[in-house]
Amino acid sequence: MLASRLRAARQAARLTLAAVGARLDPAYTRKNVCKWEHGQTEPSLRTVEQLAKVLDVSPCWLAWGCEHMRNPGMVSSDKPQTQKADVVLINEADHAK
Repeated sequence: MLASRLRAARQAARLTLAAVGARLDPAYTRKNVCKWEHGQTEPSLRTVEQLAKVLDVSPCWLAWGCEHMRNPGMVSSDKPQTQKADVVLINEADHAK
């Protein structure tokens, strides 16, 4: 469900509802983003595309949960991997050379 993916991606990005809304064009209120996360309303596809960019996830994953379209940092359909873990993986790859 878009609502649960949006919430998971926002939390992984460590952004508030207000911060996410403010980064969209046009800007949306904290209340709008909250309604999207609770499934009370749904954003337009144009807004989903912007949300995906703000949250650094694939628009396809955010809108429909497309597994094959996840960004490399994604480890499951509803749980984006934290940036800290990405750094650890990069450092491990450097040491393997």
